Amino acid sequence: MQTSTWRKLDYITKDETNELTSAGAIGDVVADFFDDQGHTVHTDFSNRLIGITIDDLKNISNVVVTAVRKKKAQGVKVLLENDVINTLIIDQAVAERII
Repeated sequence: MQTSTWRKLDYITKDETNELTSAGAIGDVVADFFDDQGHTVHTDFSNRLIGITIDDLKNISNVVVTAVRKKKAQGVKVLLENDVINTLIIDQAVAERII
């Protein structure tokens, strides 16, 4: 979770990041944090967010995800395995880890 855009932009604190990691979060998409099975992770921080969830994304016909760097591969793979996304824009490092 240290590589989350939320963290990089200082939208969440280090403590909130640690809380998400302790709760099992391995990635995020829109306003939802998810675990290694693709389930939403609930923490004090994530429960304050309002936005599209992973379940909402499953009902959208074309969901595009962009990801670079190998640290994003696990999250991308989980989203693919759970039929959340259908269009990818990724770099070679991510591609090599999800195939």
